[in-house]
Amino acid sequence: MLAHWPGMVSIHTNRSALQALQTLNATQQTLATAQNRVATGLKVSGAKDDSAVFAIAQNLKAQNSGWTAATQSLARASSVLHVTDAALTGINDLLVSVKKLAVAYADPSLTASSRLAIRADIESHFRQIESQAKTGTFDGVNLLDGLGMQATVRSSASYTLPTSTKTPMSFLTPMSAGANTTVSASMTSQLNLSLPRSPLTPDSLTQIVGLNQTAVNASVFMNRSVYSGDARITVNHDYGAIKTAFDNAGRVDIWVDAFVEGNAFEVWQGGKRVASSGQAYVAGASAIGAGSTVTGQVMLSFDYDPAFGKSYEIRATGGNAWAFERGYESGPGSPPSSPPNAHSVVVSARSDASSLPPVDLRPETAGASPASQGVLSRQVNGGTQAGRIDLLFDAFENPDVVEIYQNGVRVAASGQDYVAGGGMVGPGLARSGQQLLSFDYDPANGQTLEFRFNENNPHDGAGWVVGGAELYPAGTPRSAAHFPTQTTQSVTTFTTRETFASVGANPRLLTPETEAAESASKTYRIDAGEKSGRVDMLVDAYGGADVVEIWQNGVRVAASGQAYARNGEAVPAGLERSGNFTLGSGPIDVMCSI
Repeated sequence: MLAHWPGMVSIHTNRSALQALQTLNATQQTLATAQNRVATGLKVSGAKDDSAVFAIAQNLKAQNSGWTAATQSLARASSVLHVTDAALTGINDLLVSVKKLAVAYADPSLTASSRLAIRADIESHFRQIESQAKTGTFDGVNLLDGLGMQATVRSSASYTLPTSTKTPMSFLTPMSAGANTTVSASMTSQLNLSLPRSPLTPDSLTQIVGLNQTAVNASVFMNRSVYSGDARITVNHDYGAIKTAFDNAGRVDIWVDAFVEGNAFEVWQGGKRVASSGQAYVAGASAIGAGSTVTGQVMLSFDYDPAFGKSYEIRATGGNAWAFERGYESGPGSPPSSPPNAHSVVVSARSDASSLPPVDLRPETAGASPASQGVLSRQVNGGTQAGRIDLLFDAFENPDVVEIYQNGVRVAASGQDYVAGGGMVGPGLARSGQQLLSFDYDPANGQTLEFRFNENNPHDGAGWVVGGAELYPAGTPRSAAHFPTQTTQSVTTFTTRETFASVGANPRLLTPETEAAESASKTYRIDAGEKSGRVDMLVDAYGGADVVEIWQNGVRVAASGQAYARNGEAVPAGLERSGNFTLGSGPIDVMCSI
């Protein structure tokens, strides 16, 4: 065993070890220099290697960069010459062809038709020459006239206030001031017709709902889409105003209706089944089991994730008719929607009112009407369940006649009272407006129902729609079956702005205000109508600050920057404001889209 020696030698006192360490450091430095030269390919990569050689190399590198830039400039100039040469060559070829045609045109032996053909060919050549001259551009500059390309840029905005049935048509007067700006207004009127839903109603009877004979100034559509048998539909939310709502993830609820025969439903997103009929809601968009057959209304819930695409697919199996209830779909994270209580039919009419007076928003006009003059006949199957059938019918302004037959017996007609037991009623009478026709249905008397419209009453300007058809249990009070009609009107104002900007240069800001804009001081006078109430006006002052005041009978009743005063009391003078603001009640729900 070795004894402990307090004076043991260390590397700091061992000369041989110090010499070995110095040699190792020098070797490592040499190795680093060699690795740097291998990596860069340069013998002299910095001033520390050889300052004189490095300075010479830097000068040569600068000269080479200059020659490279010059070469690129020459190549660009060559491209400009090539584009110019190609354009001029094309024009020259066309001019040669024009000369040839001009010589041929002078031939005295040609007929008049031949001369016309040659003349048309010459004019075509001139149009091609003009096109060549306009398209001979390089980097936004026309090489033949030296002018930059001009592009027209348009932007638009629309503004909508909450709807009101009191709004007079005179309020549609477009009011605007600004350079390169045009304003127009439109008015949309909607009439909603529906009956309370009944679980007894067969899908065959719903085929009569939405049936209409043209509305000249209107369109008719339903808040549901009915499909026959197995089907797959894709619901896409990557467009329109709803797109923003579906940018976010969250729970989505949708409603479908299997009617009385039954179907199985599944919802797929991103190649995964996320909801099924008969299956409980599963959070986190996890895959779930296949759907089971159900009847009636069903809500399908799933966690929507836009990462898998802003669309999902509804799949139905079972071979029977079913409906997707449009308008009863909650956005991501919204509270669950209530089940639809009716198959709603909407009659919509739109009027552009860029100048007063706007056209009358009626589904009928005194002008041309369809060739059928409102005459139509349709047969449907009433199903196997007995009960009372109610039909909601709207003849609009012009009177129409509707009759319902079962097995050759007229069981209901416009203008005739309801007869219990499915007894015969008198001939239909021409009636206008909404009507509720009812009759007791017994499948033992035949399941075929025939609906006849204006069979003996053809007339110009006919327009009508079936707003609902439901089968209720026998004895249900008719008063409880009628669903009130809802009428809404909305006014939308559109602003279009146009400016010209040079391509490649800084385009002008797209605003209706420019230094050359006209004076925006204007006064409008309109008739507010006979109804009393609160008037709200939406104003957009754009980027600059403007002042708006509303006067009634010499009293300033509203002004920009001033609080709403009740009962038409006077308010102080208006203050300068920019952007969107409302005059009237103060902040309200306003839709502004660009």
